[in-house]
Amino acid sequence: GQIQYEALMEKANGKKIEFIIKADGTLDSTEEPITLGELTGKVADTAKTTIGTGKVEAVERVTKDGTVTYEVGYKSSKGEKQEAVISSEGKLLKHGPDTD
Repeated sequence: GQIQYEALMEKANGKKIEFIIKADGTLDSTEEPITLGELTGKVADTAKTTIGTGKVEAVERVTKDGTVTYEVGYKSSKGEKQEAVISSEGKLLKHGPDTD
């Protein structure tokens, strides 16, 4: 129920970063698309275990209030759109239907 704005910036290397800005003009969060291969350590292990035989559709590094999480959107082996949110320590924070 809150108004937010999204701004998209493309870096010199072609990578894009999305900025989520609150109505008062302050930065809420950033979202940067990355590849599954860019996940490392416990984050990669959790992602692979959670996804199983599903097909990855999108991976984003989200930074909010100095905290980094990773969102992995994928289709399950049954074709259902799912999303897993993983902390930078590799803890599964959220997992279920992708409602975006």
